[in-house]
Amino acid sequence: YTLARHYDWASKWFTALNLNNVTLFCQDWGGTIGLFLVSKYPERFARVVASNTGVPTGDGESDFMKMWVGMMAVATEFPWPMLEAGMVTKLSPEEMAAYRAPYPASTYEYCLITWPSLITVQPTNPGLPLNKAAWERLQTFDKPFLTLFAELDPVGRGWETRAQEKIPGAKRQAHAIIGGAHHFIQEDAADELVARITAFLDVK
Repeated sequence: YTLARHYDWASKWFTALNLNNVTLFCQDWGGTIGLFLVSKYPERFARVVASNTGVPTGDGESDFMKMWVGMMAVATEFPWPMLEAGMVTKLSPEEMAAYRAPYPASTYEYCLITWPSLITVQPTNPGLPLNKAAWERLQTFDKPFLTLFAELDPVGRGWETRAQEKIPGAKRQAHAIIGGAHHFIQEDAADELVARITAFLDVK
């Protein structure tokens, strides 16, 4: 269960679908993997919206990331209260059940527990060369690239500035920090996300 395998699986899935003219909205791990695909197949993407995500390149851990990676390194089951801690919105029992549906028992949660160890924030992480190469390629992406990050997010904070400065397509875009939203911005600010993404569809 490695970053390289996830990138390989996603690449095979993406090319098998033969998608083109893609508008990508990506968040959290969907962003890290999605942005790898953008870097590898830029000709297939028309524009990108990145939210509370990034492509870590071994530059060190935030206090939150140290806590999260350390906690999950010794976990035997996923701490589900952390899900709601990442949003302002209160989930209904039905919504929480939907999040938990793929994991009917703790034995199914190995993937959730392992994910944090794959985040390439440490310089010794085995996935680091892949992300460094992806970041180099992203710095040549000249199609529209928008960052919509959340005011309260502790995970991707700061990467939006890096993207805005280094990715050519991010120049002169309507980037935003969305107030009152946490890491799971889709739950906290869905209407504003949709409005901003819809407006971005007209950007060439």
